[in-house]
Amino acid sequence: MSSSKAAQAVTKFFAGYHEPSTVSPDKYRKLLDVLKVSFRTQLDREFGPDPNQPRKSKSSHRSESTAPPRDTASIRHLKELLSNPLLLPHSQPTAKTPSGTSWRDPMQDFDMAVSQKVMTMRIATGCLLAKRKQMSSAGLDLRTSDTAARVIQWLRLSGEEEKLDFLGNVHFLDALMPFLLAEKSHSVAWKWIKRIMNTPGVGEKDDRVRGASYLLEHLVRSTIQGASGNMTAAIATILKVEETFHGNELTRRLLLQPWRVVSWLSTVEHQGATTTGKESFDAHLETARLFGRRRVPVEQAHLHLYHPLSPDPQQALQILYNPKLLSRAVLVGERGGTRPDDPEVNSTNVMSYTSWIGHLARDTITYLRKSGSQDDALKLKEQFEWNFSPLIPLPST
Repeated sequence: MSSSKAAQAVTKFFAGYHEPSTVSPDKYRKLLDVLKVSFRTQLDREFGPDPNQPRKSKSSHRSESTAPPRDTASIRHLKELLSNPLLLPHSQPTAKTPSGTSWRDPMQDFDMAVSQKVMTMRIATGCLLAKRKQMSSAGLDLRTSDTAARVIQWLRLSGEEEKLDFLGNVHFLDALMPFLLAEKSHSVAWKWIKRIMNTPGVGEKDDRVRGASYLLEHLVRSTIQGASGNMTAAIATILKVEETFHGNELTRRLLLQPWRVVSWLSTVEHQGATTTGKESFDAHLETARLFGRRRVPVEQAHLHLYHPLSPDPQQALQILYNPKLLSRAVLVGERGGTRPDDPEVNSTNVMSYTSWIGHLARDTITYLRKSGSQDDALKLKEQFEWNFSPLIPLPST
């Protein structure tokens, strides 16, 4: 049986090629680009240009061999192959934003890396960051991109989801979470949290537990913030997690930072719209027992100062008039939170121990003034600034 014209052209084109020796990824990509351009040029010469591609100006001289080919099955098949993104030339027109500006979707690079099996966490993180920046600049809604869905599919098909090692990569999680939350994929994050909590042999210092806590922190924060913020629902989420993993030695590590987020948003960034009732507030205070008596004294004192029915400044005053405790806070903050079990004390963190003490002092002084204790407020302010300014500055009111 004689070969078709298309088959002969393909055979002729590849006749001069041989199996190359092992090359580096960079050389491999360059070689692939050369092959794609050469392959398309040859096919365009044999069977005519792609009608979807911009036509070049007609030459004054025409070759007799450039007559349009018959629309055979082989030609249609070749055109289908050429519609694959891997075979499209780099000069292909890019998509346009609503403002008319040309741009290339970073997730095209993501898909290409996945198809070529060269995807890594670093590449995925870069694509996610670029995608978010691009959509933000164009004023596009993250919910419309299906970005999280594509990344989750890659995690599953590549086996990364089975190992859950990516939970230890905070940069990857930080890039993924905005898309995951926007696309309402909360159930996926919950599944990852439950799996790592129930994995035998995982300890508190495992980076994956920290990643699970990071996921929970974002889930809780998303419940509180926004026009429909609900502090009571956020507290209920933490209580539910405490109940679900009761007796699990990892529960303390999992809940510490999410609990501090709720406490911070209930005090330092307190807003009337997110106020909770006495029962929920007391339940949140009770959860602090998981972390030990000396673990979160500043947070507890601040919560008592903001109690919805019976605010109490006594614990705050005990801390603020305790030079030993405050000196320890300054010392830990100045060291940058070097203790591995205390990442929350890092002085570069907006919720650092040092920063929180400053906010506690400010709010206690404000409370004393509003309650008519002007002399006590002035005394506390002067002593605090004398002992610790500028190491622990008083935030502006």
